[in-house]
Amino acid sequence: MRFISVVAAVSAAIGVTFDFGLAHSAEPPPNWVWINAPESGFSANFPGQPKVDRGTHVDGTNTYKYTRYTVVAASTAMAVDYSVYDNPATKIDLEKVMTGFADATKGKVTAQWETSFKRNFGAPLPMLEYTVQSGDMMCRAGAIADGAAVYQVIGCANKSTTMPAAIEQMLKSFTLTPRIQS
Repeated sequence: MRFISVVAAVSAAIGVTFDFGLAHSAEPPPNWVWINAPESGFSANFPGQPKVDRGTHVDGTNTYKYTRYTVVAASTAMAVDYSVYDNPATKIDLEKVMTGFADATKGKVTAQWETSFKRNFGAPLPMLEYTVQSGDMMCRAGAIADGAAVYQVIGCANKSTTMPAAIEQMLKSFTLTPRIQS
């Protein structure tokens, strides 16, 4: 499944429910980094400078390019994964995105709900929000379909703690911006 690499990065980073809410918070905690990624079409606050990975992947007969932003801090990992398929007619199946994430972490989906993602431009986009538990890890994620592109916003933490406020802060700060073609 296409999200195995982002799952591997997040899982390896921490070794192991909160609500997106998407009510953008006024002030990020001190020392957080505001990321504006116009080529990926999003902005978000991260608890440090994210590691950025770019590549191309073949998923069956489809090819897509991805850009992944990952930060590991205090037994948590946060990531935004933006992928766009070469074929503009590709339909994103958010259920498969969720299932792929759960399978790759050898986890179980413990909750899921369909919503939409409101943005400051254009119509709202379909979104599937879900939680996954695996071993010592719990994750909260949302997958957003935007034509032949998909965003996955992920926060994971060790299950021995409650979901850290830092993950909620990052998820709430996530916003879509118009993509600038590079």
